[in-house]
Amino acid sequence: MQDYLSYAFNDDESSVSIFDELPLWSAPFGLLLLKHFELAPFMTVVYIGSGAGFPLMEFAGRLGSSAKLYGVDTWAQANPRQSEDHTLPPEERRNIGLFRG
Repeated sequence: MQDYLSYAFNDDESSVSIFDELPLWSAPFGLLLLKHFELAPFMTVVYIGSGAGFPLMEFAGRLGSSAKLYGVDTWAQANPRQSEDHTLPPEERRNIGLFRG
């Protein structure tokens, strides 16, 4: 009954690919954040717990290339997945720094 105590998350690339950029559990919270967060040109945004990229990539798209965004997550395989986001033009992806921490 206590198998959950010994559960180990499979953090390889094949497992990460099943995660969507918009996880269903976090969608309502991310959408509220996008709705109420006041955006301005040349902003610096640090998003701790950026996971697979939602809503960090949406912020990057809305703020444009004048902003600088940093995503920080302890999930080792999440940052490469965010780097592969092709919904943004290359000039808007250049202003995103991804860190494991």
